[in-house]
Amino acid sequence: GTVHELRFRAPQLCCYIIADETEKILQDVPIEPREGKLRKFAAMCLDLFQISLHTKRLAQWTPMPHRYMKCCHGNAPRPMLFFLKNDNENLKRMNMLGLGLAMAINMMFFDGLEVRSDTTKATATATTGRRLRHIGGPKDHRTGNTRIFSAPIAGIDYPNLANPGWKLAVRSAAWFYLALILCSLAMNCLTYTPVDYQKALEDSRESNPRYLETAGIFLLAALLVAPLLFLRVPVLLPLGMAVLFLRQLGSIWHRERRRCPRNRMAEALWACHLSAKRGQVSRQFVLGLLGVAGKLQVEYFYTFLLLDVVNFSEKLNNVVKAITNPLESLLLTSLLGVLVLYGYSSYGYFFLRPDFESKPGHPSCATFADCTVFTMNTGLRHEGGIGFGLQERPEDRDDHLQVSRFIYDLSFFVLITTLFLNLLFGIIVDTFGSLRMESQSRENNLRNTAFVSCLDRSQLDKSLSALGRNSGFDWLEAGGQNKWSYMKFILYLKKKDPLNYTGPETAVVRLVNNEDISWMPNSTCAVLQQEERRHQRQQAAEEAAEHATQEIG
Repeated sequence: GTVHELRFRAPQLCCYIIADETEKILQDVPIEPREGKLRKFAAMCLDLFQISLHTKRLAQWTPMPHRYMKCCHGNAPRPMLFFLKNDNENLKRMNMLGLGLAMAINMMFFDGLEVRSDTTKATATATTGRRLRHIGGPKDHRTGNTRIFSAPIAGIDYPNLANPGWKLAVRSAAWFYLALILCSLAMNCLTYTPVDYQKALEDSRESNPRYLETAGIFLLAALLVAPLLFLRVPVLLPLGMAVLFLRQLGSIWHRERRRCPRNRMAEALWACHLSAKRGQVSRQFVLGLLGVAGKLQVEYFYTFLLLDVVNFSEKLNNVVKAITNPLESLLLTSLLGVLVLYGYSSYGYFFLRPDFESKPGHPSCATFADCTVFTMNTGLRHEGGIGFGLQERPEDRDDHLQVSRFIYDLSFFVLITTLFLNLLFGIIVDTFGSLRMESQSRENNLRNTAFVSCLDRSQLDKSLSALGRNSGFDWLEAGGQNKWSYMKFILYLKKKDPLNYTGPETAVVRLVNNEDISWMPNSTCAVLQQEERRHQRQQAAEEAAEHATQEIG
């Protein structure tokens, strides 16, 4: 069809578009096919409209009562605007400052950590116990420690900063870091969670309440987590398991296309699942937990704060995704490997117990549990397999287990050391390679193919060079078919009153709601069509002139 130019006034709402969301659009839309790419682009623009609308309300919020607004003459304080203005520039600076503080804290630890003396250690243990007893598990009466974040550490000298200046600097930097992270987390939750909750309400509108299903889910999570609170395990483990269970439940609802139950608990859970899928919210939540753990005198958690550097590098992100994307395959493969190792440990416990003695009189296979742990620990770490961790059998010993021991060692080396470990590494390496190829292909597509019309750069440059444009592709992407102009047009249509739509706008809104992208140009643009029509008119004129010349002749 013919490409027409539509002019509109970009709404003020476009000033509240978050830059991270536009980058997410470029990263998440598929490269091919064109229909899938533009359909996903339009759907993400509709989601961006809801986020921008909420961001505008959030930026205009003021704590001042309405009756005092006239006294301010339009200059009422708007605290949220500090974080949201200029594409969340201040939030990005806070993230960079937080990473810098984490590096400073770890540098001070690297330089000043020393082992505590017994007196200092006892005093610190008592202080930690008093601080944490009200939120911790049962107290260990043998050591006096509360089991908050670590397993029992009796007999271990706890390191400490001996220099009072370093200690004060670390405490100050830790408080400042925690304030920055919690402030960023609060802003991200205020920005995205209400939008996600509204989406959860819309998703559950046509569903049944299913109160028993929701109550059973939370009861099952409690039954899975409660026993761990009474065992000698870190308290962060049951908390993490509860969060992962509830988040996985949201994934099951999404994967099986079952609508969320229409009740407040389920809708809140679905909203938390949607918010946790956003990298900003989940990252700040984890960093906040680590900061709180560090402030509760479990300082080794500060070392994990440096992993936030992954957020600032796309290549490091691909390294992490190489493990997280095939996580299900890795877990299933690891489960298979554990079952095979369990079989090897069972055979060793029944038939090869004397060979498991690390030293004479010190058996490593006294119990079946010890034999299983020894097989997994030694067999996976030795390059030659389990055989290098067992005692060598004398060659002159004539027993029926000599051949069994040979088959045991060789099969372990082939199945576990060679095949199993290489299979795990191969999954990770293949995923990383595919992610790198996808990233390069995406960059090449954005650099050499028009986003909307999918015209090739060389074709555009050659066609538009005749019109006096040096770079036709850059001109088309910046002005003629700017993808962000299409995004703003969708926001303009959603913001405008439907009663004031023009004829073309009504048709476009209907197509957008039906996920139809036929209103976007396909393999053409207005300039190329004008040039084609001009060429056709010129050709028709030449043919008419030639025909007239033949008639005169």
